[in-house]
Amino acid sequence: MAQKTTENKIDKITIGCIILFLFPFLLIGIWTLYSSLNKLYLQNKAKNWIPIEAEIKNVEFISVRNAGSRGNSFETKCTYTYTFKSKKHTSNIISIGYNRNNTEKHRELYDLLRYVNKITAYVNPTKPNDSTLIKGTNSSTISLLIFSILWNSFILVFFKYKNKKLVIAFVLFFIFGLATIIFGVYHTDFEKRINIIDKKSIEEIKETERKQFEESIQRYENTIPIQVNSSPHN
Repeated sequence: MAQKTTENKIDKITIGCIILFLFPFLLIGIWTLYSSLNKLYLQNKAKNWIPIEAEIKNVEFISVRNAGSRGNSFETKCTYTYTFKSKKHTSNIISIGYNRNNTEKHRELYDLLRYVNKITAYVNPTKPNDSTLIKGTNSSTISLLIFSILWNSFILVFFKYKNKKLVIAFVLFFIFGLATIIFGVYHTDFEKRINIIDKKSIEEIKETERKQFEESIQRYENTIPIQVNSSPHN
């Protein structure tokens, strides 16, 4: 009897340790699922937002080295202004859920926006500070949702590892989902979903390219180390 009691205590301790070990993974799974579903909900609400003319103020292409990886993550940032009910607003939301990653066609988006003066923004009539340039979902949100499903499925399989059919189904789904994210099967078609009102003139394009060239030269010069002559004086 005492032996069974001891075994039950050991089992409870083991289960407790497993739960403590998996708790951070459960939090990640819950957060990513909530975040992706919330973005899909907001993207659906934006379908009824009002189209308004917006003026582009600045466009940047950002490349950041991933921590612990040889690859880079990319992002296009766009600042624009619009007027709603005689009040001016500024925003930088291109698409709800769009962010820095290596799945979207960020360079394509940058090349599209940098030669544009005016564009259509979609504004939330009940909260005019909320706006977006692209309605609907995007690959950033889809990738996050797929990742969340894969992550949570892995935790489920961890507890149901004896079910061979479930494990096989998970492995196949994992390979398919991972390939979808890595190879960017789903991409946002920016050219078809962004409504351009006014493009830059040839003179404005040349001026933009001149400024970008000068900025590139400046950034390059700032990265060159200063050489100090350490030779002893005679």
